[in-house]
Amino acid sequence: MTRCFTLLLLALLFNHILYAQEYKLHGTVTDEKDNQPMQGVVLLQKGTQNGTQTDSAGYYELMLPYGTHTVEVSFLGYADRSIPVTVLEGKSKLLDIKMTDETKELDIVVVTGSKYEKKLSEEVVSMEVLKAQIITQSNARMDEALNKVPGVNMLGKTISIRGGSGFSDATGNRVLALLDEMPIISPENGGIIWDMVPIEALEQVEVIKGSSSSLYGSSALNGVFNMRTLQPKPEMYNKLLITYGFYDQPRQRTWNYWWKREHIKKNGDTVNRVHHPMFGGGMFTHAKQYGDLGVVVAGSYNQDMSFRQSNDHKRGRLSAKLRYTPKKVKNLTVGLNMNFFHQNLKDFFAGKGMATMMYIPTEVAITTQRTFNIDPYVNYYDKKENRHSFKFRLFNNMYNSTTGDSSVATQYYYDYSFLRNFKKINLVITTGTNGFYSTIRGKTFGNLVADIKSIKYFSTRDVMNFAAYIQAEKKFFQKLTLSGGIRLEFARLSNETVKNRLPLINLLNGGKKKNSNIQSPVTPLFRFGMNYQATEGTFLRASFGQGFRYPAMSEKYVYTLRSGAQVFPNDSLRPENGWSAEIGIKQGVKISKWMAYFDVSGFIMRYHDMIEFQLYSGLPDSIGGQPVALWGIPFRATNVVDARVMGVEVSAVANGKIFGVPLNFIVGYSYLDPRNLSYNPNDPASTKILKYRIQHSFKADIQTTYKSIMVGINMFYNSFMKEIDNVGVGALGVVKEFRKTHDKGDFVMDLRAGYNYKDKFTFNFICKNVLNTEYMLRPALIEAPRNYTFQVGYSF
Repeated sequence: MTRCFTLLLLALLFNHILYAQEYKLHGTVTDEKDNQPMQGVVLLQKGTQNGTQTDSAGYYELMLPYGTHTVEVSFLGYADRSIPVTVLEGKSKLLDIKMTDETKELDIVVVTGSKYEKKLSEEVVSMEVLKAQIITQSNARMDEALNKVPGVNMLGKTISIRGGSGFSDATGNRVLALLDEMPIISPENGGIIWDMVPIEALEQVEVIKGSSSSLYGSSALNGVFNMRTLQPKPEMYNKLLITYGFYDQPRQRTWNYWWKREHIKKNGDTVNRVHHPMFGGGMFTHAKQYGDLGVVVAGSYNQDMSFRQSNDHKRGRLSAKLRYTPKKVKNLTVGLNMNFFHQNLKDFFAGKGMATMMYIPTEVAITTQRTFNIDPYVNYYDKKENRHSFKFRLFNNMYNSTTGDSSVATQYYYDYSFLRNFKKINLVITTGTNGFYSTIRGKTFGNLVADIKSIKYFSTRDVMNFAAYIQAEKKFFQKLTLSGGIRLEFARLSNETVKNRLPLINLLNGGKKKNSNIQSPVTPLFRFGMNYQATEGTFLRASFGQGFRYPAMSEKYVYTLRSGAQVFPNDSLRPENGWSAEIGIKQGVKISKWMAYFDVSGFIMRYHDMIEFQLYSGLPDSIGGQPVALWGIPFRATNVVDARVMGVEVSAVANGKIFGVPLNFIVGYSYLDPRNLSYNPNDPASTKILKYRIQHSFKADIQTTYKSIMVGINMFYNSFMKEIDNVGVGALGVVKEFRKTHDKGDFVMDLRAGYNYKDKFTFNFICKNVLNTEYMLRPALIEAPRNYTFQVGYSF
């Protein structure tokens, strides 16, 4: 009996030891469609907290006890998998896993709307995604490419989403530009440095429409767009692209300043020969994962003789992206992003006149610009799968101009974010803090003097900004997502602490009835949204968000002279604030391997103290006892007391193959009703409709491929811009003359075709402005006539 009892105890002890031991399950996770390793795939032992993630090579190790278990495998945009696994005593087990694209919903993945990856269909705000392929195959600059997005209009260098901005010549944008989630806003004027964007390394561009200040702060009053660059993969990627093109003659032959009459006799007749201005350049991209180190290096150079006289340029840029993921330290990524940009440019602001001088500048500004940034970062997932992200930046922009607008700006920026995903209750919390300190040194930022031409010395000003935010997203019943967040922001401009009106608190305190005007140096901003999946492919959404923007240095302090316009500073300029609200429906459609979504939305945006450049009607006769020397039409940034923009938007986006034929498109129509609610009929400069807004806009980009041949078309229609500044002299006088004969709106069409040889060589031909339309995107700047581009690419 004692022997039997002893044997039973030994058996139980052996069984306990056996089950207490853990054995290694390991392998590689790859994408089924291209066998590429997948980083960040989550593997979890079902019913426990025991889990791991794949590294940059797609490799994983998961320790499991003896016996049979279920391993759950998940990755955003891919179908979840539950795999039964039997672990034998004393043996490790190899299990390679292939992940399949999820087919029940659209699989476009974005990060900008919520600061973490999620499906586009589940966003609570309006978003559009522009793939890099469309940009490169149409030979578009970054600002030109964004003009393809429904609801987005470029007014020269100023981007406007749903009529949120007027013409400001790249000063004080209400749309925040991000490159890999880091701002690329120039510190001195709040403008976007478009040509700094490494198009050659782009993966996709995500555009948020509507106020996003609660997550991204000042400059996101009207929206955000984030340009995401390539991630390195184990398989090497190299690409070279060479471009050459030339401009055709404009429809109005009298504008053609480059026409040269050469006395060449052929059969007794004199032959006219036209010398077409040319443009061209090249770009390269290299990307590869070398063990623990991922590398992306890209660069470009281009030169343009320009169809405008004295508007030629030379531009070069170089970018690098380093990502280190040590296998010995799990869930840690250390990286460094760098960008360098240099250009020599003869800047063209306005043409002289309609008759023969539309391409002749009123003034030539010879400029040199050099910009660079260095962005180190650290991403870490702790044992509870919380994400910690640290980002830093050193940014420097040097701008020299013969007009006296020279400046040097340096910015130091930081960002820390924390993300916690409570998977059991479908709750995601995102919180963080960011800020920057900028110094700007230039002639145009000094004190106001009577004669602008007497300014000889540089002045220095600084800007400081700090913020903290938190956002929560909770999913109910796997169909309803609710989102809410708050941000607190503080700013100081040139030793002046900025105080902002608190609209909600003033409203609760009585609003206009009690003339409540409570202000605070710390600005609170709120955001709410919901998304409801009504059916498998139907998503309803609604959102509300507050926004604000501090005045840019060039709006509050700049004193400059440009092409007949004299811009004065405005020390009393206040921050602008407002809110936006939207309701919308997104319908997904899937036919075979072709996926599309159709979107309809209605929106309203309200602005208080809106900052717009206006004619300076109250210019004093003297400054400091000296009479004011007026060298041009006086302008300055002022606060428009109240404004409202409302409208509707319809869009459709598609990707993939339908019945075996690739068909991709992005199509949209927008209608705006932009009202100046502070309209004063007794003020000749006041208008009922906000100035420089396009009320009707239609855009389409369609591309298909048959075997190795690609064909595409891009087109847009902008209705006539009803209101601009009513000035009959100088640069705006030219605009007034142009508008008399061009008052029906503008329709512009581009065509492209290409041939792909074994996915190695590509040959593309692009004809832009096929109809040779005469049009302006912003006042006084005529756009390019018909032009032709030839591209040759090689991938290896």
